[in-house]
Parts: sequence; structure tokens; C-alpha cells
Amino acid sequence: RGFGYRTTVVCSYDPNDKQVTPLGISEQNYTLINDDELIYTIRFQNTGNDTAFNILLADTLSQYFDHSTFRPITSSHPMQVTRYPSGLVEFKFNHIMLPDSTTNEPRSHGFVQYAIKAQQPVPDNTLISNTAYIYFDFNPAIVTNTTESLMVYEIPTYTTEPSKPQFQCYPNPITNTLTIQQPTPQTATYTLYNILGEVVSKGTFDTPTHTIPVSHLAVGMYYLQVNGVSFKVMKQ
Repeated sequence: RGFGYRTTVVCSYDPNDKQVTPLGISEQNYTLINDDELIYTIRFQNTGNDTAFNILLADTLSQYFDHSTFRPITSSHPMQVTRYPSGLVEFKFNHIMLPDSTTNEPRSHGFVQYAIKAQQPVPDNTLISNTAYIYFDFNPAIVTNTTESLMVYEIPTYTTEPSKPQFQCYPNPITNTLTIQQPTPQTATYTLYNILGEVVSKGTFDTPTHTIPVSHLAVGMYYLQVNGVSFKVMKQ
């Protein structure tokens, strides 16, 4: 008479994440269509209770990408890349022998990074979303967070929004300092982004005006968000 046998898998099993650069502007992740490339990074860590022998990352490229521009950039360990006509890309880390975090935390991490360009032309306000699936040995897939990039030809700007306090920022263009003014003192949070969506300054204030030093910033366009209200400013 046959019988079944089930044991606890001692391979790695851990939530992992995915990141995209440029990060995008505001909560909508506005990303300029004319930016050269989108760069994706998939990170993983073995927080199980044994060494991970093989790791597979599965990632499906959006239909709005120009798949011919796909290029691997770097990875933490030797890997093999396999692409399929459907857009599926597999990153295979065979015999990676990734230790678990309790045995060797610094060496329990890994990643892969690749770049790809959007189709030209791509319709304005096209949302490109991306999710990766990570397989540690025989464990079920770990599903990463979903990155979202809203592709636009121009970043929308707003000086006021309904039901939100009115803020002002000056001067524009800016040279040495940028001043934020609010009509009613309250706790306000600001973030200043460069054209790539990278944060170059951030903080909070509760005074009628607040001054941000900007003399060290490179010449170009910047985007300021204050309590959800957005401004476009030029550094000269």
C-alpha cells in the first residue's frame, strides 16, 4: 500500500522587492517619456533556515516597452538570462549557494538590475507597471511589489488644489534659495525632486515661510511638493 510523505522545506522563503529609476514625480509617479531608459532592480534575501541552492527571477516586460532595448546591467552573483517572445525574462542563479541571514547576514542578499526603453512613440499618460516573481529552490513564488511609471510628455503642475491650503514658492527661477510661504502656519512637509525623480531636499516646517538652500544644485528643472501641492521651478 502506498503512502504519502510530507516534510518541511528548509530552503529560503522571504518577501522581496523591486525598484525603478527614475522614481517618478508625485504619488502618480509621472515619468517623462523622453527619458533615456527605465532601470529596474530586483532585490532578494534569504531569511530562511538553510542555504538557497538555486534562485529564479521571472519578470514579464510590458507591451509598452521596446523589447529590443532590453539590456542586463549588473547582478550580485553570476547568472543566466533567458528571454521569451511573450516578453517573459528569466534570470537564473544556478548553484548560487546563498546563505541564510541567520548564518551570514551580509552574504544573504542578492540582486539583478536591467534597463529598457519605452516604445517610441508611446501614448501620453501610459501606465507601465511591473511585477517580478522570485523562486527560492522549491518554494512557491515570492511576488514583489508592483512598480508603476505613468509616462507623460510633460510633468503636470498645480499651484492650488481644492480643499488644500494655498502655498506659494518664490523666486522662480531660483539661484541661491527657494522660499515656501503658507497663509496659515501649520506643519507642512516638502520634497524637492530633480528631473530624474530623485529627492534632492526634504523636510518639515511650521512657520509662515521656510527657505531651502539651492545654490549647490545643478542648473535645470526641479519639482517641489508641499503637502501634496506641486510646483515646477527652474534653477539657473
